[in-house]
Amino acid sequence: MWSRSVAVTLRGAAQAPCDRRARKVDDAARTEPPDVIAPEPTARDRRVLLAKRDHRLYEPPVAGPTLLVPLFWSNVALGVFNLLPAFPLDGGRVLRAAMALRMGRARATKIAAAVGKVMAALFVIAGLATGATMLAIIGLFVWFTASQESALVSMTSKLAGATVGDAMIRNAHIADAGTSVGRAAEQMLAEGHRELMVADRGRITGVVTLDDLASRMNTAISDVPLRSAVQSDLPVVSPTLPLDAVVERLEQRGVVLVGEANVIIGMLTTEQLATYAALH
Repeated sequence: MWSRSVAVTLRGAAQAPCDRRARKVDDAARTEPPDVIAPEPTARDRRVLLAKRDHRLYEPPVAGPTLLVPLFWSNVALGVFNLLPAFPLDGGRVLRAAMALRMGRARATKIAAAVGKVMAALFVIAGLATGATMLAIIGLFVWFTASQESALVSMTSKLAGATVGDAMIRNAHIADAGTSVGRAAEQMLAEGHRELMVADRGRITGVVTLDDLASRMNTAISDVPLRSAVQSDLPVVSPTLPLDAVVERLEQRGVVLVGEANVIIGMLTTEQLATYAALH
């Protein structure tokens, strides 16, 4: 009897912790909210989520103050640099226009170009001293451009009032179109001519230059007729045309024919125009 009561006591002592743990689990289950199952997203919801994700991934960068401020000051620096009196920059052209009000355009251009060359020399010196290669290159560009434009304006001023007839070559040498290329080249070298007018059956058809024949001076094609090398589509100008009006055509072709009453009476070349301007 005593042994049975002891066994019951031991069984109750062993079962008590299990009962306490079970009660704790039941209490926690009653206090915690049940799991909520989210509904399945619709196709429209998935599209919205994808659109938001793509917008975050591919949103273009916005230029902030760190980009706009240096850009602003770089443009200000370029504007100030362009206003320097270094012809042919805008500042140099303003200087020439101001001086042209009191003196001729040719003299104003000459002075502005001289000032521009001084500025260009300073650019080159400063660029070499500081290691700013681009500044030195800009200085060289300003120097050569100022020289070219000054020479062009000077030549144009010398040609003012002159006509094509004043500078044209009247007694140009004429070669027959059937003459061989080699024979014509030998004649030009012997007589010191750089251009020949070419006539076919008594009619002037064009001009051939020494440079045109130089590429054909070999044993294979030196015997071909001169008509194969002639420039036959040259513009024909009137002898009364102002010289400054024909400068652009000479720059394009190097030579123009001079005609009067449908008759070719001479020609004008770039070298002849430069010689006329130098002598006048």
